[in-house]
Amino acid sequence: MKSAIHKVGRSAALLTCVLYSHLSSFDQAFAGDVLPLPSENSDVGLDVSNFFADWSNRVKATQADQPSWAAPLNTVTPLLKQFVQYSQAFQTLPNGANTYLYNGGAAGGGIHLIPDYYNEVFIGTPTNEVETGKKPASGFTDLPFLLVKTRLASANEENGDYVLTTYLAGQAPVGAKAFTANAYYITPTIAGGKGWGDFDIQGTLATPLPLCHFDKLGGQFTSSLTLQYHLLEYFWPEFSFNNTFWFEGARNGYDQLLVGPDVIIGPYPIPNTSFKASLLFGYQFALTPHPELLNPLTPLYNHSWQIAARLFF
Repeated sequence: MKSAIHKVGRSAALLTCVLYSHLSSFDQAFAGDVLPLPSENSDVGLDVSNFFADWSNRVKATQADQPSWAAPLNTVTPLLKQFVQYSQAFQTLPNGANTYLYNGGAAGGGIHLIPDYYNEVFIGTPTNEVETGKKPASGFTDLPFLLVKTRLASANEENGDYVLTTYLAGQAPVGAKAFTANAYYITPTIAGGKGWGDFDIQGTLATPLPLCHFDKLGGQFTSSLTLQYHLLEYFWPEFSFNNTFWFEGARNGYDQLLVGPDVIIGPYPIPNTSFKASLLFGYQFALTPHPELLNPLTPLYNHSWQIAARLFF
């Protein structure tokens, strides 16, 4: 049984990569108006220069054709956004230990870029973790080094107020011994959102899959949902739900549900620049499993206080 599921996991990973490459090619075929193909006589240097010179205009055109919602704190938004994010979190674990995450603990920490009309590229940055308790440890965690997001359909508030997106993310096992999974991960995701006036819902469905040690690590089915309301000009109160179900591995059959309120303030224009900035605050707590399990530790934490800052460009 384990061998069969292991093979299915690998096959699903391979199939996802193939499908994703075809989806990206499909979208690029319709992006000619935004990114015209160079002619045979084009100057490569000039084309590259024009590509970067027109970057800001492409970003504006991309975002004009989708809803203007805020990107949630605990759900990777289906929108295409361009910003840099730094976050911190303080977590309380079921075994009584505490964890401090620097540049981590919230969705989307790193650099988000919009290179063309249909795609966003996310480049992750390292998270430093400090854990107290009977076995204190500190160091970097595994690195979510790349996420490619492709927008399949969208409409702004005047034309339907919705978005549908697919992602493919990768994680590298570069963390310290206490925190690494010792395996590369890929995570195919489908995401979407719908708005009604000042209220919107954004959600994701994903399957993080290790590329080795499947019998030990198992796979996951994850889902995330954020209910968000736009209040006044710069306030976005929200409530998030994050669920993880493990199959195979040490947590086979376990389910973890984290919920909590968040608030986003901004984005505020920075005077005399084209930049904007936001501050985000959040709190999560575990509803399941109950009672908690100590071996293996489930949920991964009981409570989490979060803070983040974003710079849009």
